[in-house]
Amino acid sequence: MNIRIAFLLVVLSSLSLFSVAQAKLEIPAYTAYARPAEAYSEDEAGSMFTKEAGIRNWTDASRQISFFFKIRKTGKLQLSLLLKNDQPGSKLTAVIAGKKFTLDVPFSKKFKAISVGTLQITDTGFYELQLSAPLHKKGPIADIKSLLLSGDALANIHFNPDPRKNSASVHLFYPLDDSLKIVSFYNEITIPQDADHLHSYYMACGFARGYFGIQVNSETERRVIFSVWDAGDEANDRNKVSEENKVQLMAKGDQVFADGFGNEGTGGHSHWIYPWKTGITYRFLVTAAVDSAKATTSYAGYFYVPETQKWKLIACFKAPKDGKPLRKLYSFVENFDGSNGQEYRKALFSSPWIRKENGDWKNWKQPDSAMMPLVKRVTGSTMEVERKITGFICGTVASDKITVLMVPYSPGLLKIKSRWWICIRMRIARQNMRLRINRSGNGSADPNLIRQA
Repeated sequence: MNIRIAFLLVVLSSLSLFSVAQAKLEIPAYTAYARPAEAYSEDEAGSMFTKEAGIRNWTDASRQISFFFKIRKTGKLQLSLLLKNDQPGSKLTAVIAGKKFTLDVPFSKKFKAISVGTLQITDTGFYELQLSAPLHKKGPIADIKSLLLSGDALANIHFNPDPRKNSASVHLFYPLDDSLKIVSFYNEITIPQDADHLHSYYMACGFARGYFGIQVNSETERRVIFSVWDAGDEANDRNKVSEENKVQLMAKGDQVFADGFGNEGTGGHSHWIYPWKTGITYRFLVTAAVDSAKATTSYAGYFYVPETQKWKLIACFKAPKDGKPLRKLYSFVENFDGSNGQEYRKALFSSPWIRKENGDWKNWKQPDSAMMPLVKRVTGSTMEVERKITGFICGTVASDKITVLMVPYSPGLLKIKSRWWICIRMRIARQNMRLRINRSGNGSADPNLIRQA
């Protein structure tokens, strides 16, 4: 009996120690974000973020570091940082939940745990810890290995463990009856001021075989991009695609670059370098010419240039093993690369139109339209949002424009504040985002202008 009691005591003691161990969490510093974001470099030795070292080479005092995590339980939360610096005298300012803390970076060659402070968490949701060094003069600011969390509020805490820093895409789908034979898809897009961050692609006209939109490639270059996928299932290397499966470039506009692409499926790519601006509504039109006898479809992308008030052909690609009209129409906002996934990206999609094979044009705002963005109508004033990937989705009915707001984190499921709001909560593997549909703007496409294309 004594042996059994002793054994139980040992087991209970082990479980207690295990619980204590589980009550501490280490968030690697390589998952944090920098603002301004670190410039891309193939030289990993000069990089700020590495999986092995965490954060290093932080020397710019104008740059802030941010950790993000979601808390699901109220209670105390203790925060510490594993820090070191080869030079003495460095100080950090930490801000979280409206509270500010100052801490000394240890002059050491080994990482040391330095307490940031303790918070009393009274509300669950997403939290951001911001680190800065406003008084720093020169030299390294701090090397950071990780953020250490402990306390009652740690239960079921969530954070992104992936070093990849770009956010997942947010999609809008336009459900259509499979019997419709659609030969044209028109859409408009407006990017609000300060929502045009680097490494962003705002896609207006997507379809089963391709996509068409505008992109921020660098601080000095922006593009209009139209691409069509090859047939087959090759994911990366277009050199492995047989000639019979490759799309063919039939025509391209003046000063348009066209070539093949890979690494996200393969296909034909075209782009026109064009300095598009925020606050201006841009128009896109995709047409489909079907050859059912040869099982091909030629897809053409047209962009309306406001400065010339004319439609410009970007490119036309013939897709093999197709022979079908436009289908599976959609739009999206994408953070395709880089280290600035924490930034807010926003796009306003307005006035999508489709043209059927018989020549009839339909706009999604028309009551008898077969095209209703995202959705099936739930009542006269609300809509049920559908999406390809899961995440946090909130929306109101759009009278003229659909506003897509893409963020890496969301405050979670919002309460319904009025009859205009609906919210759907889902889960995603990597990051949580919010899709908002706004009652904003006016204006619509002129079908006569579309026909001129």
